[in-house]
Amino acid sequence: MSSSLTDVFGYSKDSQTNTIALLRRAEKWDGGDQNCNRRALPNRDDSEIQRCLDKIPDGAILNFLLKYFVREVNWMDQLVDLPWILDEYQRWRTVKIPSSLFEIDFTVLILRICSYASEYIPSPSCTIERIRDMSLADIRHSCDEAADSFTEICLRLDSKGSLLRVQHLAFVGLKAKCEGRMEDFRDVLRSAIQVAQRIGADKDVSLVASDMSELEKETRRRIFCNLYIWDSYLLRQLDRIPIILSGIEPENMPRMHLDSDVDDGHGLEEFTERIFQVHLANFWRTILLDASHLPKYKQVLLSSQQKALAVAALYVLQGVSRLHSLIGGSQTRYTGIIQPTFEAAVLLVSLCTDRSFLGDVESHSSSIVDPLQAGMANLTRAGCMKAIQNALSLLQMLAEVSNMADVGAQSLAKLIHKVSRQATGASKMKKPSKPEDGAFSQAGGSSTETHLPEYSDSDAAVSLDDLVSAAAFGAGMNMNWDALAPNI
Repeated sequence: MSSSLTDVFGYSKDSQTNTIALLRRAEKWDGGDQNCNRRALPNRDDSEIQRCLDKIPDGAILNFLLKYFVREVNWMDQLVDLPWILDEYQRWRTVKIPSSLFEIDFTVLILRICSYASEYIPSPSCTIERIRDMSLADIRHSCDEAADSFTEICLRLDSKGSLLRVQHLAFVGLKAKCEGRMEDFRDVLRSAIQVAQRIGADKDVSLVASDMSELEKETRRRIFCNLYIWDSYLLRQLDRIPIILSGIEPENMPRMHLDSDVDDGHGLEEFTERIFQVHLANFWRTILLDASHLPKYKQVLLSSQQKALAVAALYVLQGVSRLHSLIGGSQTRYTGIIQPTFEAAVLLVSLCTDRSFLGDVESHSSSIVDPLQAGMANLTRAGCMKAIQNALSLLQMLAEVSNMADVGAQSLAKLIHKVSRQATGASKMKKPSKPEDGAFSQAGGSSTETHLPEYSDSDAAVSLDDLVSAAAFGAGMNMNWDALAPNI
């Protein structure tokens, strides 16, 4: 049996500081062929692969779900480069039996994407419940079963993993999160991070992988960026120990543009939001360690911070309400709406139970600009109570399709009922007919200038080729999913 240095000693091929890095510099050792995963597998079992292929839903179903993912779902996390995956998908459709590790891994990725995308159907733009006479639940089951079988083959062939494996693990985690299985999400996230670290996605590879394309380098950066954001989310929201301890190295931060010759004045890329999330994650990980951020006044610190917390919670509910309106204002399993609504409402309820809440607070000057200060001046108990009731109504509406929303709505309703029974006088929970002067707008009542595009019947036959062009050039494209589904 032949063995390599990396197999025997456990060195990371992508490190710039270990013994392999020294060998690379001294002997120009390349660490292996970057394209080895695309080579045909020796002694592969075509019969086993065919049994896995037989579990996959009809190709037209995959086409539909991939189109839906591109237009309606990918914007949330941007885990894949759309022009690349659509180009590879069209090539993959011509392959009868996957013959390389890359093709098997890519098969798993497509199946995971389709299963995840189906979680967002029905929706305002797509009200169907079946595709080609196959229920969405059956489609998810078939995709997951086939993907699990292919994953077993991948693990036998390559225990280390690849960038594709990180991606399809990430989609498994997102699906678990979408279904309200946060413990499963964290377990899968840990696995994805471990694979990413084994392949060196947490390091800058520009100095050690000269033959790697710029697209692959940037994809590695963006995927690890998402993993770091999710890990920091679990740390901040659920008080979990972080899996990624060292953060993201500055040289491994995603670039603003995939093409280096794009003028910075062209505008912000879609991924800019994810980069902001990284900076926010870094901020929250370090702010409590810096004593200079604490206010100088100690006697009124608690009351002041209670007001700031309430304003922040109201802003969260307003932002979630706007986002919910932008994506159609109907039922959804998107946890980015459900969890912030529940957590902000619980925080407001707990604050409103304190009789000293909204008491007078002495004003002190500070060298730090507080973005919540203006809202604190107009904060009212009635406004908080109204926001709580609106949050409960939203969760109850989403509970019809989301287990997370159902559990959150029941817990919040019990808390409100308990507090209402205990409250006396001004602290009783009640629903005012009109917010007090200076109160915040009702959650869900905010208007916005932005609207989702209307979907017309004339675009029902949009092809994957059209999607490739649209993804590459950012062109707007309207789709009528309900008209497309029966005709695929």
